[in-house]
Amino acid sequence: MTKARLVWDSPISPRDVSGSHAAIMWVGQVGNEVWWVQSQPELAGRYGLFRAAGDGSARLTFAASNVRSRVHEYGGQPWAALPGDRFCFIEWSDQRVYAQSIDGAAQPISPVPPRPAAFRYADPVVVGDEVWLLREEFFGDLPTEVTRDFVALPLDASAADDPHCARVLGAGENFGGHHFLAGLRVSPDGTKAAWIGWNHPNMSWDRSEVVVADIVDGRLANTRVVAGGAPTSETVGDGISICQVEWETDDTLLYLSDITGWWNLYRHPLDGVVAAIHPVDRELGGPLWRVGQKWFGIVSPGVFAVLDHGRLCLLDEVADTLLPVTAADDAGLSSWGSSITVAHGQVAGVAYGPKRLPTVAKWCNAAVETIGGSAPLPVIGDITLDLGWLPTPDRCWFEALDGASVPAHVYRPTNPRVDDAGPAPYIVHIHGGPTGENGTGLDLEIAYFTSRGIGVVAPEYGGSTGFGRQWRERLNGQWGVVDIADAVAVANGLVQQGLADPRRLGIRGGSAGGFTTALALTSPSPFTAGCARYPVVDLLAFAGGETHDLESQYLSGIVGPLPEREDLYLERSPLTHAAKLHAPLLVLQGLDDQICQPSATQRFVDAARAAGGTIDYRTYEGEQHGFRAASTIAHAIEVEFAYFAQIFGLTGSGGEP
Repeated sequence: MTKARLVWDSPISPRDVSGSHAAIMWVGQVGNEVWWVQSQPELAGRYGLFRAAGDGSARLTFAASNVRSRVHEYGGQPWAALPGDRFCFIEWSDQRVYAQSIDGAAQPISPVPPRPAAFRYADPVVVGDEVWLLREEFFGDLPTEVTRDFVALPLDASAADDPHCARVLGAGENFGGHHFLAGLRVSPDGTKAAWIGWNHPNMSWDRSEVVVADIVDGRLANTRVVAGGAPTSETVGDGISICQVEWETDDTLLYLSDITGWWNLYRHPLDGVVAAIHPVDRELGGPLWRVGQKWFGIVSPGVFAVLDHGRLCLLDEVADTLLPVTAADDAGLSSWGSSITVAHGQVAGVAYGPKRLPTVAKWCNAAVETIGGSAPLPVIGDITLDLGWLPTPDRCWFEALDGASVPAHVYRPTNPRVDDAGPAPYIVHIHGGPTGENGTGLDLEIAYFTSRGIGVVAPEYGGSTGFGRQWRERLNGQWGVVDIADAVAVANGLVQQGLADPRRLGIRGGSAGGFTTALALTSPSPFTAGCARYPVVDLLAFAGGETHDLESQYLSGIVGPLPEREDLYLERSPLTHAAKLHAPLLVLQGLDDQICQPSATQRFVDAARAAGGTIDYRTYEGEQHGFRAASTIAHAIEVEFAYFAQIFGLTGSGGEP
């Protein structure tokens, strides 16, 4: 008989969790100011453009605005500063580009599309009296019927009324280029442009290329690929990927390439020899999920700000050093997100730590200063939460079945009012992607569990980023195999160490993590309960038109090519095995999700129920891929915890002590 166990009382409420979900991103420096985009869960998750003001922040856009790009569905850089105290931004509701003065109204500067959201923009760059952007143009009913190119929009708003005033610059596949484009950058003298391109069936981290073009009469000409792409004799892995490109001088590029198996910084004179700048077996870049992400910038000649697996460092070319800018615990900010910007010798971005929520910060004069976006410490009601309620992640390694060492962050049950060293319930948290990783910043969702007596472990299963291309490619052809095996190895390892109760093991995840969760509960595994948020459940449908263009051929690498390996798509789909569901499963789904569509989730739920499976299905109107509204976030965490507590046989409310 399973020994009864109480839910610990905790002051961390569902409302506190939802309040902590104000995502901060797309930081930029405008003159001496720092601007950024931040979600507002209290405003149905709409995003606003903010700047630092006094001890807090001031919103530049109106409350009704939603500063968010829909390019690739995951979005991209949605704003840019314009001359004369103006700025432009992409509005989510219609995906048009708007210009606004700091104290005035916004007006559109892009054409009315032929049908709603048929034009989608990202990553604006000001060039003279125009703004150049990546534009997607959807020409059919399917999400894969889309072309991409760079376009120029006049700042005088003439294109808003006359579509012919919007100029196509000529870089996409209609001009012999790539199907996917990202990161357009113009040389300092304005004579050349560079960007990143790739084609199906690759994702950008599989194979992508640096393209350079001359700017002739305001258009792109003489395009040529200068780096990346197919493997060479020097390549580690199945290809070369580029995740960021910038100009160092009029004729010299800097970019992050993983030709050695690790994203490192390279200098590429267009008429000279390419060379790595301080080569290391470390990840200085990451997966390009959103157009405009930045992992490095130029601080001064020969000195670069880089993110070494998320830690802000200075790479000094002359000294041949790569050193953190501050101690790991300085201000509690140990990691920075992939949205750093460098100007005037200072670095600005989104910083966070195990005890710190994400905040806008800047590094200058050898010190880190927080400047807005979030409270330095979580605030529960009117009282700052004692740090004793927050778990500290322990980095541990677990041996997988194939002998690989799987890294994981272990968050032990943490409550200053409870002393309980016995085996505890644990949930294995599977990150999304699957080409992604778990951050180590404070996550009140995790603290909600750990402060109530349920531990969480977050494995960096095969396919995760941050550990080199070879670890990423460990998932090639093995999605649904390696990820589950690694999750099971981590769970069993916790049991063997005496930390986890083998009768109270759960698994949770969203998107790709939801796939692993659902498949694990229809396969032999030690898990007794699960929660899948907006999961991938039908691989054939996912690859056959039920997702967006960016990921429509993602599975060809991590599952297998179609039609040759259709058998694997069936074998690995949770839908195929819905009748084998052996443990209770909670499924949470946004009804406006264009990436993991609710129709597929409904098919899986119906099949599991028809076979007598225990499944609880909750849907949320207006939510997309990832929950954004405060009410949804709060309800989802409350329902999920209650579900696990019930299955684990935990008693008590877990309310405020």
